[in-house]
Amino acid sequence: MIDTAFLLSAIKSKHCAPSDYRVAKMLDLSTTTVSGYRCKGETPSDITLSKISELLKVPPHILYAAIQHERARDPSAKRVWAETYRLIGGDELEKRLTKECFSEEIEKAGA
Repeated sequence: MIDTAFLLSAIKSKHCAPSDYRVAKMLDLSTTTVSGYRCKGETPSDITLSKISELLKVPPHILYAAIQHERARDPSAKRVWAETYRLIGGDELEKRLTKECFSEEIEKAGA
């Protein structure tokens, strides 16, 4: 399932950003905020998710479902968000982004 770290890495790869500093600038965020996403399990706001959606050229509703799943602490809520994610095409989007953004890394790892 898509999560915050996946989205940050996808932006980094798709836009040839050399660092999280550059990703932060693209999202109009501080580096501390992006570090919180990477290291502390924090998740992006709805406004930031919209920016991520635009940068990756993907439907925002799938990102919203993925991040709600990531935020959920209750197991039943997690199940609901996971099912919603699947029903609206989350698995297909994840495969597409993996292919678009990480195919070189996957090929290098397999070589």
